[in-house]
Amino acid sequence: MVYIGMYDPNPVVYRTGWKMLRDGGVALRDFDPDLRDLLRQDSATFIEQFQRGEGDEGEAVFDYLQNAGAFAVTTESAGSFTTKWSRAGGNSIHAYEYPALARHARAFDEIDDPGAFDYSMHAVTPRVNDIVAFRAGDQFLLVQVLEVHGGPEYGSDHTAVRIRWQVRPRCSR
Repeated sequence: MVYIGMYDPNPVVYRTGWKMLRDGGVALRDFDPDLRDLLRQDSATFIEQFQRGEGDEGEAVFDYLQNAGAFAVTTESAGSFTTKWSRAGGNSIHAYEYPALARHARAFDEIDDPGAFDYSMHAVTPRVNDIVAFRAGDQFLLVQVLEVHGGPEYGSDHTAVRIRWQVRPRCSR
């Protein structure tokens, strides 16, 4: 019998070791909840890289089926943004919390004023390379979807999204 302390939050690794042991006929059990809580506390820095990012620019990979689909970005100039995501397909993903799709833009420098976009939709569905803008007052978080892994239903062995972000203030000309 093997006892599992916690599942690796890395989307490529999450529960694959468990699956290999199970498929090999090994009996598996989880640690007691209080021990799992201690492990999560000891591993907080490692876990957080798959739940939040920091800085006015950055890049991250996370599993949108974990952490309620949330990925938080704390910036130096604009405070915090919480983005929310869910599976849409093998090449696309749903973004929530009234984002705007920057249609046809393929680079951040092609966007002059993110405040000009339509933020009326509860969700948008960007494809790989599309850019989504999230709003917090007069500040904006531009997020480009770089990769989408939709899981076995879409030909991938895991679920994850890789993003790049950049903070932008509202244009004040």
